[in-house]
Amino acid sequence: MGAAAPMGQTGPMGDNKRLMLAGEWYIADDEELGADTVRRVELCHTLNSATEPAEQRKALEQLLGSLGEHAHIRPPFQCD
Repeated sequence: MGAAAPMGQTGPMGDNKRLMLAGEWYIADDEELGADTVRRVELCHTLNSATEPAEQRKALEQLLGSLGEHAHIRPPFQCD
């Protein structure tokens, strides 16, 4: 199974996101980072409301980019 791209990394990364990931100062009021926040909230909601393990795993893989074969995170799960 191939690893999914981490949330929000489907195309070229903007400057503020690159700075944030590097631990540098960045402008948080950024359209790309705002879209990532909305997507994160949606995926956490999907994970926390899902009853099927496959649906939970899919949400986790989209949030984290990859997940070990035997890894399991039990809801409720929150991240920022």
